[in-house]
Amino acid sequence: MSHDGRTAMLLAPFAYVDPQGKEWVTPAGWKVDGASIPWPLWSLIGSPWTGKYREASVIHDYLCDTRKESWTSVHWTFYTAMLANGVNEIQAKLMYVAVYRFGPRWDFDYRPACPNCLAVPYHVEAFTPPFDQKEFDSLKARIESGELSLEQALKESDASFNDQIKTLEIGKPVLLR
Repeated sequence: MSHDGRTAMLLAPFAYVDPQGKEWVTPAGWKVDGASIPWPLWSLIGSPWTGKYREASVIHDYLCDTRKESWTSVHWTFYTAMLANGVNEIQAKLMYVAVYRFGPRWDFDYRPACPNCLAVPYHVEAFTPPFDQKEFDSLKARIESGELSLEQALKESDASFNDQIKTLEIGKPVLLR
């Protein structure tokens, strides 16, 4: 554990084998900081180093840092790793939807919504949207009540993300030749 009390270094490789048999390995020497849970949620979900989701966060941190796989695969692996480690299904869904909606995304295109923008997609290397407590609370309540399935929550999260990103100036225009 480092002097900041949050960062730890793996002394040995740490691996997870997903339901399809793919092995996801975090190498020895890699530094991790536990689950990236916004502090206002610590009382609801737990702190970064507590809970059965901790091991899944080691794999997730490494994959988010290295970006060797798609962001969708990385976040899905976080979800399946939590379930494999015995995290309650509702809590795993909440954490997955939270990281899917508010966690990092990389290597994606979007089209700006401004009237004077070029009608070409913009490519984004990496972006992490700001956490929105009100939006998360709405998703959480509807997931917990059973009103919102995982698929519906992801679809709604994508729509909200796409609405949000169209108003931002990030990435670079992809000019077609």
